[in-house]
Amino acid sequence: MRNYYNEIKTVLDADPKYRDRLFCRGYLLTDAELACADAYPFYGMWNRHDFGGYHLYVHPLEKGYTYIDGDDSIAMVGYACNPYTDEIDENAIIKQLLDTYRKDKNAFYDLLDELTGVFVLFLKLGTETIALQDCSSPKGICYGCKDGKVYFSSAPQLSADVMGLTIDPQAEKLLESRGYHYGSGFMPGNLTTFKELKRLGCNTQLRYKDGNFKIERFFPRPETPNVELKTEEERVAQVEEMHRILSNSITMLLKKFKNVGLSLTGGMDSRGELACTAPDYDRVFVFSFCSKPSEKIDADAAAQICAEIGIPHHFYQIPEDETEIEDYDFLQKVIEHSTSYMSKIHPNEKRKFIWLQKHKDFDDELKADVSEIGRAFANRKYHKVNMPRVLAPRHFTIVQGRYFLEPKLMKYCDKAFRSFMDETGLTDDMYGYTMQDLFYWEVKTGSWASTVYTMQCYMQQILMAYNNRNLMRMFLRFPEEERKKDEPHWRLIARGDQRLKDVQLQVKDSYLGKKRMAVETAYYYYATRLNTMGEKRKKTKKS
Repeated sequence: MRNYYNEIKTVLDADPKYRDRLFCRGYLLTDAELACADAYPFYGMWNRHDFGGYHLYVHPLEKGYTYIDGDDSIAMVGYACNPYTDEIDENAIIKQLLDTYRKDKNAFYDLLDELTGVFVLFLKLGTETIALQDCSSPKGICYGCKDGKVYFSSAPQLSADVMGLTIDPQAEKLLESRGYHYGSGFMPGNLTTFKELKRLGCNTQLRYKDGNFKIERFFPRPETPNVELKTEEERVAQVEEMHRILSNSITMLLKKFKNVGLSLTGGMDSRGELACTAPDYDRVFVFSFCSKPSEKIDADAAAQICAEIGIPHHFYQIPEDETEIEDYDFLQKVIEHSTSYMSKIHPNEKRKFIWLQKHKDFDDELKADVSEIGRAFANRKYHKVNMPRVLAPRHFTIVQGRYFLEPKLMKYCDKAFRSFMDETGLTDDMYGYTMQDLFYWEVKTGSWASTVYTMQCYMQQILMAYNNRNLMRMFLRFPEEERKKDEPHWRLIARGDQRLKDVQLQVKDSYLGKKRMAVETAYYYYATRLNTMGEKRKKTKKS
């Protein structure tokens, strides 16, 4: 299996030009004294914050914050704002979080649910450490121990490079299989490519004490049940609140980040985000790009949408020939290494990231990926197969990979997902939230989107106004049949700017194309006929 560690280290040791592209906007937290702090992969560039016996190393293009009060302390990496209180100062936010946790843990989780942003949190309370994340966990927390020292980081490969780990042979077989890369490109369950490291998923927290890790679920919880909307009056009121939270989140992010782009397509998610910047559209730089022929359809649709509402649209044509991009071969290896080789990154994606990083006219980008959590994608995609309400590990494996004629790999993934489901308590509907919705939120978005986010961070800071747990809860209150038709999104768009809803133009999501869905359905039947591992087990209802 490919690994560019030696080549990348040799080049960066000799030439500092691209040192800031490696593990871009990442972090590493450890209680070990690192001999490599001034060498690969940090090169003395990463900012160090000390708290609670830990050393937090933060990439020079990312921000880290700490607050210490006696024996207790808290650290944040990333950015956050609170659209309920208009607080945009991370130092004030983490102080309030620590103070609240010590007084009332339920109030702490309520406060955490209010926050918009991309961040990880570490609380050191006496001898115990608690790690948590934002709504969808794009920044990532992978964790493990070696020689009595603990390591947390944004990327498995970053920890592995520092800890001196080698890839797990079974994980290597998985990554080299055809079925893995025909799927979504993420490791099953909470596994990484290294035996010594695991990842923390969405809506759960990690406790660490005396060399032991324990995962606990904090969402959904009894205090936050999902109560389905029944009346039109309730729907209108809910959309009003959704618009308030999303538009205020965007306004606050635009105060923190001054030169922001918004990548507009002909789809639903980015149009909703654009609608919530109304009426001051000049606050964002609206653009589209084309790195492969099929993307031109989206770019043309975006241009037409902008023309309809009278705002500028900017277009970037990404070179199709990689030889036209300076240092492409080396930089694409840096991207592969930074993403821990967990996804087969298409050449057009690499060309886009590398070229835009040098040629774009904006500094940071608003992305709407998290919005998909509210669109009932799991049941949309498999609507013809009558997917059961209580999912088995095999259903998780079906989405993760396409292991046709690879039964050993399929069972390996089943085992990993069974462990993950038991460890996180994701074994049934919870407090009105369906297992399908939580699966898409915590597994598909929480795993796959984290790798995508790491890729995107190569070229800029990624701003996620949708990444707010309360906002996702509001989407999920709409009946599933309405979410399948994107009715909550259309309502939100109309609330922001009716003209954007009136534009009779929408590019169909290739993810839901007839040919692809037919293949997915056929594979579903193939995989579940082989073994539906766990589907007939006793149900453990929590609602």
